[in-house]
Amino acid sequence: MIGLDCNILVQLAFADHAANSKTIAAVQTETQKGEKLVFPSLVVAEFLHVATDARRFAGIVWGYDRGAPARSFLDELFGAS
Repeated sequence: MIGLDCNILVQLAFADHAANSKTIAAVQTETQKGEKLVFPSLVVAEFLHVATDARRFAGIVWGYDRGAPARSFLDELFGAS
């Protein structure tokens, strides 16, 4: 079992993050080996705070709805429809 932190969720959620492709590859490698990836609800809360904070991602283009990428990522992660 591998615990994920907020940094990993941010790297996975934003395709334009510098570490996105490496993080995806690392997560895929671990899941293919049968590892379970887990994160506590506190990490999800931190991710939502970080991912929707204009001061942290001022240069990222998402002026239409700052929370949309984060919500979309979490919906995919948790299988929401």
